[in-house]
Amino acid sequence: MADTISKLHILIRSEIVLLRLQRKRVAARTAYKIVAAFFLLLAIGMFTFASYLVLAESFGVPTAAFIVALADALIAVVLYLISQKVCSNAEQEKMIQEVRQIAVNEVTTDLEKIKHEFDGLSEEVRNIYGNIAAVISGSSSLISSVLPILGLLASTTKREKHKNKGQE
Repeated sequence: MADTISKLHILIRSEIVLLRLQRKRVAARTAYKIVAAFFLLLAIGMFTFASYLVLAESFGVPTAAFIVALADALIAVVLYLISQKVCSNAEQEKMIQEVRQIAVNEVTTDLEKIKHEFDGLSEEVRNIYGNIAAVISGSSSLISSVLPILGLLASTTKREKHKNKGQE
């Protein structure tokens, strides 16, 4: 039973560690996405204005607007891709998931053993109950067949006692 409890403890700890790793990864991704969004807005505001002014003189107003929008979109895509690669703990997660699966399998095996033992015990209790019920229900015939033997044993025991008292 202590082995099963240890396995359950390992299973619970692996789940907790796995959740912590996932939480850290999600938090880091979210933080980078927020920073990316902030810089995207800042870039769109400042860079767009400055670029537009410079490009409008050289290429004209429509071409300058297109070039500035394309650059802003490229920056946003690069920052988004960086956020997806941050804090990837795939190896650690895989190892913890393997440990979790081993613990689950072991606990399941232990619970199956306990179930089989309980089923065996239940069957033994049913057999004992059946035997007691059979003795009780057939007690009159059993007692009538055993009574002469008990009487013979009692009288033999009394004779032995009387003999032993007489020899003393």
